[in-house]
Amino acid sequence: MIKKTNIYLIQYLLLASFLLFCGCGNDELIIKDEKNKVFVMESIPMSEYEWFDCAWSDGNYLYYAAGHIEQLSEQYISTIYKLDLRTGALFELFSLSAGKMLSDMVLDSEGNFYLLSFDSDSKIVNSTMRIIYKINQKGIILQELDLEEFINGQDRAIIQKLAVDRAGSIILIARNNNIFILNPDGSRNFEILSPGQIYSICESGGRTYLGYESKDGSLIVKEIDYQRRKLSDKQIISIHGSQFGMSGNQNGDLIISTYESAYYYNFEENNLIKLLEWKNFNYLVNDNQLVFANNEKDLITIGWSYTSYPIKANAAIFKQKKDEDKISFSEKKIVIINSENIWHGMRELVHDFNELNDEYKIEIKTHGDDFLRLQLEIITGNGPDILMMRPSHVEMIANTGVFEDLNYYFDADERLNRNDFHENIFNAFETQGHLYGIPVTFSIQTIIARSAELDGMNGWNIDEFIAYTERFPDGKGIFESESKFSVFRLLKKGYNHQLVNAEQDNPLNRELLEKIIKFSNQYENDERYVHDPNLRWKIIDKQISLLETSIFQPHAFLPISSIMGESVTAIGYPSEERNGNLIASPAWSLSICSDSEYKDIAWKFISYLLSEEVQESIALRIGDLPVRKSGFERLINRYIEIHNKENWAYGYFIGYDDGFRYEDYEPNLTEDYIKEFRNLVESAELAAKSPHDIDKIINEEVDFYFKGIKSLDEVMDVIENRVRTYVNENR
Repeated sequence: MIKKTNIYLIQYLLLASFLLFCGCGNDELIIKDEKNKVFVMESIPMSEYEWFDCAWSDGNYLYYAAGHIEQLSEQYISTIYKLDLRTGALFELFSLSAGKMLSDMVLDSEGNFYLLSFDSDSKIVNSTMRIIYKINQKGIILQELDLEEFINGQDRAIIQKLAVDRAGSIILIARNNNIFILNPDGSRNFEILSPGQIYSICESGGRTYLGYESKDGSLIVKEIDYQRRKLSDKQIISIHGSQFGMSGNQNGDLIISTYESAYYYNFEENNLIKLLEWKNFNYLVNDNQLVFANNEKDLITIGWSYTSYPIKANAAIFKQKKDEDKISFSEKKIVIINSENIWHGMRELVHDFNELNDEYKIEIKTHGDDFLRLQLEIITGNGPDILMMRPSHVEMIANTGVFEDLNYYFDADERLNRNDFHENIFNAFETQGHLYGIPVTFSIQTIIARSAELDGMNGWNIDEFIAYTERFPDGKGIFESESKFSVFRLLKKGYNHQLVNAEQDNPLNRELLEKIIKFSNQYENDERYVHDPNLRWKIIDKQISLLETSIFQPHAFLPISSIMGESVTAIGYPSEERNGNLIASPAWSLSICSDSEYKDIAWKFISYLLSEEVQESIALRIGDLPVRKSGFERLINRYIEIHNKENWAYGYFIGYDDGFRYEDYEPNLTEDYIKEFRNLVESAELAAKSPHDIDKIINEEVDFYFKGIKSLDEVMDVIENRVRTYVNENR
């Protein structure tokens, strides 16, 4: 939706105000938005690979690792390539021995590679999960460091990223975001505890910089202080954005890339220069984006997607154009899609849709977690054209008339036929017969149990569930994560649609809610949403009976059955109708705002996502099940074909006391299994959603009871009054 206000100017001023307010140490950070700089994108052709590992650039050459599966040995072979960015010449440097898969690479000042590798053949992951190889450009190994002590020792951390400074020190980032600094010989120097979610680390001008996300969501850059063995107190850069990439150059400056923009930081002048916004180019920015720069501030970028096969990598150089008059951009109608978060697969689909159209394009914006601001914009007619958001959020404001009923658009679209769609999926997301938000993919949220322990039950209500738990002796767990709030959330899920009836004078089902609260309160741990992936071994030893999971691929039952060691049943969440297999839309639903100027274009995009050609591949791009039956069946047939290949095997990681182990399971997509899977999907009726405001009221008050601050009767009285008031105000 095009607004009269210069929204880009507002965004820039807000960003500038924030940075100037926060400051950077004692110095004032000067921010420049160099809109007079015009960049021209030059694509660099690259080959297709079975897998793409990692890349690095010094500004003149692009080095990257890509691999393939050798047919005879069926082992992974990774090859290092060198691409001359000035001429486009591609050189194959060397290949690693079989089974070495790379997760990161850097080059030191002498041109030697430091490659972070794990052994893809290893069954005992904690012993060889990460190895660093120092290799020259002829492929000769100069040094080999086994990082077992960081995996198997007290740190229990898998190494993910690395950097090398000019003195040869090696800097490692672990999965738990701790930072390890090694001496050039591989011995440990010192450790820095995690400052937050670390996205990037790089060396520039003899200094090492770390890019991470702070608690308030800001993207922060700090220097590693080797003398004080800590991160510097001075905050060099603070910006807002999503994702975060960073690299250095020969000038000692920093190049920073987010999903939205690319920046250049000049240390001498303390300038943060916003060079360009990716949306102005026909270029896909994705999760695996790497951006570098040469001394002329030309940007070198490479990205790749794992949702296509073979892997398609794309590289480009963004060169500054001196003569702006020779550059012209075609005017297009802009349709904005706004979301709390955009999955990479959806970004790819938006990119592909824009490629097909010359008259209009979809522009992506995100609102973070500021839903109240977005809600106000929608209600006042200043919202986006397309909204991608949680179904529960759609329901909150749907009765104000701000969204189009997509049933009318669907039925009028000659390209779509309801008979080719899972009608139960759409029905689950309707609000009083109106489809204000339409899912394009779905999954089934459920509880898995051992079939032999269910006595023939295929579903249960709360009383039957409580009776089931009473069979087991003390000390035997029921769930993987047992806390007051995690159990309360889980049991309430199947009853969310029955806890409140707005048609009654007293809308709250007090007796039902009390029963769920009382059962949940027996658990001692009152922490919310506790999850420890190392507890899966208890399931194997039958110390845990139930597993909460999402079914989003046809083979999803197979590893679960293997973990539990016997036949399993998707019994679902307890619900009054005993049909607690819940329909979820992990990619959320799409809505069209009634005040949009471009409703027809907005629907064309949604229709594109529902089209047969897109639905066939959407499961691979987003990782869920297609809502279109033909795409759903093709996905099943694809998995049957893959699983029936000779010598094809699957595996999963299980946490044990002595580390992680890799366990095999044999694929067996039999006719009975596929029949059971189809029945699970077709029989699901309820959506995994809850009234957001009412849910908030209940959770706030129940917390007082779980913490022993109030009695159950006191809490229930407050919930009853607050829910009654809310319902009366929103009738």
